[in-house]
Amino acid sequence: MSMSLTTEEDTETITTTTTTTTATSTANTATTTKSNPSMLSPLSGNDLKELVLEASTRDVQSTLDLTGLVWLEHINLVVGNEQQAEYFYIHVLGCTRDDGKSFHVNLGQQQFHLAETKKTGDDRTQVIAGSIGLVLPSLQALRQRLDRAVSSGMLKDTKFAIVQDTDSVVTVQGPWGNRFYCYQVDETESTLPPPLETPQKMTNLHSTGGLYGSRMAVRGQPGIRFIEFVVPNDGSISQIASFYRTILDCTVQEFVKDNNNNDNDNDNDPNVVTVSVGPGVHLVFVEQSDDDPNRRDVLSAALDAMKGVHICVYTHNFQSLYHRLAERNLIWTNPRFVHLDSCDTLEEAWASRTLRFRHIINSSDNDDNNDNDDDDDNDPQQHRFLYELEHETRPMRHGQYLKVPTYRPMLPSSSIATKPILSSRVLETLDPCVVLMQQLVGRYAPLWNTNDDRGGIFSLAQGVVYWKPPSSCNEALRQALSSDDDDDDDDDNNNNSLLHTYGPDQGIPELIDALRTKISTENNLTDHKVMVTVGANQAYVNCVLTLLDGQSQAVVFAPYYFNHVMAIQMVCGSDAVLVGPTSTTGIPDLEWLTNTLQSSPSRIRLVTIVNPGNPTGVSLSKEYLQQVVDICRQHNVWLILDCTYEYFTQPSLDHQPLATFGDDPHVIHIFSLSKSYALAGYRCGYVAIHNDSNNNNDDDDVDDTNSVYDNMMKIQDTIPIAPPRISQIAALGALQAGKEWVYERYGTLDESRRLILDALRPLVTMGGTGSMYVMAQLPSTLILPKEENDNDDDDDPNEAIDLRVGRRLVRDYGIAIIPGSFCGLDGWIRVCYANLPPNKCRIAAQRLQQGIQTIVLANSS
Repeated sequence: MSMSLTTEEDTETITTTTTTTTATSTANTATTTKSNPSMLSPLSGNDLKELVLEASTRDVQSTLDLTGLVWLEHINLVVGNEQQAEYFYIHVLGCTRDDGKSFHVNLGQQQFHLAETKKTGDDRTQVIAGSIGLVLPSLQALRQRLDRAVSSGMLKDTKFAIVQDTDSVVTVQGPWGNRFYCYQVDETESTLPPPLETPQKMTNLHSTGGLYGSRMAVRGQPGIRFIEFVVPNDGSISQIASFYRTILDCTVQEFVKDNNNNDNDNDNDPNVVTVSVGPGVHLVFVEQSDDDPNRRDVLSAALDAMKGVHICVYTHNFQSLYHRLAERNLIWTNPRFVHLDSCDTLEEAWASRTLRFRHIINSSDNDDNNDNDDDDDNDPQQHRFLYELEHETRPMRHGQYLKVPTYRPMLPSSSIATKPILSSRVLETLDPCVVLMQQLVGRYAPLWNTNDDRGGIFSLAQGVVYWKPPSSCNEALRQALSSDDDDDDDDDNNNNSLLHTYGPDQGIPELIDALRTKISTENNLTDHKVMVTVGANQAYVNCVLTLLDGQSQAVVFAPYYFNHVMAIQMVCGSDAVLVGPTSTTGIPDLEWLTNTLQSSPSRIRLVTIVNPGNPTGVSLSKEYLQQVVDICRQHNVWLILDCTYEYFTQPSLDHQPLATFGDDPHVIHIFSLSKSYALAGYRCGYVAIHNDSNNNNDDDDVDDTNSVYDNMMKIQDTIPIAPPRISQIAALGALQAGKEWVYERYGTLDESRRLILDALRPLVTMGGTGSMYVMAQLPSTLILPKEENDNDDDDDPNEAIDLRVGRRLVRDYGIAIIPGSFCGLDGWIRVCYANLPPNKCRIAAQRLQQGIQTIVLANSS
């Protein structure tokens, strides 16, 4: 039977995300038309609707039994940013997030199983080479959600687009390029023949559609109605039909192009094949419309982008299907999911109740009639590869067959349509890794806080020092608190008696004076203003807010300090972060920096260097830093030198002043008292800004409105208003101890540094010459299998390998580190050797060494 199928034009209506939308319908949205000659499929959304309705009718007319594949449960896709994916699938398409820990979203009784790229170890997202047909409760509600998505800007930096909106189908492109044809649940229409002249209820019910009728619904519900796959125009589509019919025993319908040309020799070649995978659910294979080389290239790229996608289906004859696939060497265990199931043998497949295959091959209808007695028919080399699509195939006795996931339909009146929206910049900001490690420590602490002298979990993660503040700090606090208890309200001249009041935005005068003296004598910064901040992190945020805007870009070098990147992401978005390379010795690549500044001179405004380095643990020379200063000056960009670890340099006895650059107005210096004077809990840092730091440095008539310091004061007055007085009193007291007090304590870290380096010795390391960190590279051959009898649901094989190593170090060895992936260096770990006094660091180093041996080296080839 031939079927005439209309073709979609080579232009599509694309709704831009910058247009003004209404609250009720995207039909009122301003649109633009653009040429789209690379469109994969010749079928429109309406064509596909007509096709699957006709296929459903044919399916019922050919058999009343569900043969072969009886249910399509889910599609598995790798997506980009999880927050954006959640927004799109839930708040745009109207799915419901599943109740479990995994990133599953539900539509009716079916699901999308989603995985974020950073958890798969691969930065490629997956895109179907075709489309996905969804049946939704209400297209009106979808249009409302699309309007909100456009106006919110949540997906503005993705491929999200409203492609076309007609009365019966809304075509949406997802954030990473997947095409979705969205239809409304059809509760009445049927393409079945008229009912018999009978009063029988069941006869009339099924002839008008029934639960499984020929209509746009999935068992009468919303769901995934079809998945379209485009195949090459090489005749393979007929062999795909044969594969599903003979190997999988599926109900298959073949549609033939009607070219109205009886002389055309190819008139009877299949054009479209539908495969029934459940009541009213189809796989649709569509042949490309022509053999144009350009279209072939586009399809080849699309098929490459689809690699790794899998569908989960159920079969009515699991064992015999296993044998048919095994005879053709098609059984395949997916290494990504080996912690869930394997099927190399029937016994394994039986135990996990799952088999997998991914290759569709040319397996002729005449296989069973082949008179050849040799085994060539079982050799995969004898069969032509046709298509790649992984099928996770389960028996009907699988525990999840026809499970009923949580699903809440979104109708036009749904409150979700008006749910407040989060900032897209914050959503795409890195997760705070220190918080993650603290949560891991809290989770596994009961395993280590026992009565068998295990000693609890030792943290080598967050950068803190083991020593306490100097006694001069404590004495200053005692005096301040004593003065604050004085009942003499007239003692306004005593600054210490005003701890409970606001102070000056920039900091109390006594501390400002002390800091200016310090940077002048120790850092050679003689013409600078000082602003006290709530830690060095707030100083950096102040700089980012003052120097950057939404179109700016900023350079950091990997491995970077995660909070620096987070600050840039929050202000300007992830695209604003330009990550430069670093050598294996921890030295940022200045050739890359020069080339990058030359290629984008107008957008890049800021370069950040941490010295001594966090997380590298490397001290940079004054000569090297002078090159950085010169490059930034030549390209008219700001340079931030984060000097948090200024006293933490090796060899410790040299005590050479930190390399600072007092004569360069484009250089901003950030300092902290958290590490050196052990004031992390008091949160006290400061920023030093040259008096000539203005946007128009070459203008003799300097406009004060362009002063960096004065404009930064706006930020200061908005965020903390003023740094806490009590923290400033603590800082003032600590400074009285002097840098020699810090050097003395830093010298006690020599033994701890040696112990940690020895523990990491089998690995490639970076650092140990400055600050308090060492980084170690995990072997590229490291594979962490799911351990037998391991019931830890948090150990996800899709996560970055360094995060998995970090989790196991906490759980199994009572040691916390920072995974390098949070610093932009996947496959590394950061270890801090200042957290513990030397006697405890010795125990921690022993645990770390054991963990590296057992977790890392034993699982590396």
